Amino acid sequence: MDKSGPQVNEQGRNIEIELKARIPEKDKDHLLGKLNENFSFEREFRKEDEYYQGLCGGETKRLRLRYDEKWYLTGKQKTMTAEGVEVNSEWETGVENPAAARELVSYLGLALHYRKRKSGYAFRMGGVTLELCEVNSLGWFLELEVLCESDDGESVAQAKKVLYGMLTRLGIPSSAIEPRFYSQLILGS
Repeated sequence: MDKSGPQVNEQGRNIEIELKARIPEKDKDHLLGKLNENFSFEREFRKEDEYYQGLCGGETKRLRLRYDEKWYLTGKQKTMTAEGVEVNSEWETGVENPAAARELVSYLGLALHYRKRKSGYAFRMGGVTLELCEVNSLGWFLELEVLCESDDGESVAQAKKVLYGMLTRLGIPSSAIEPRFYSQLILGS
């Protein structure tokens, strides 16, 4: 989400703590007004993602090729807490030639698994990135993300506290948190 420059730890990874809440279509404009009043507007965006998957060394590996003003190739190790908070360890690099990246991904034995389109509005407050976005035909979501130095329990707990505080500030109930990954929603699994 954050394009202000990667915050990477010693292993060259971003640690993202994020959650997403479903926003009914009828509430989208009101929420957009609240975000504009209370947070720093960053940009409108349209992200086009291609997700690749395959077996490598006996394990399922996944890569994402994203267009978001420029191309990026991303690998992630993702977990979801019982409360619907994602803890992601991410490696990301810029890509100058997406056709060559697709060939490389294919060479590594990964195949296109699904596509995701996400468009909306990005905001920031302190170390929190907020995106109000429409995803494929799934509807509207508010995504909140904090970048951390570590994915240890204390860092994750502090990030969750910040994210839940933002939801409360915006008047969004915790029952709106979507506990599934977008891949599960898109693929129906």
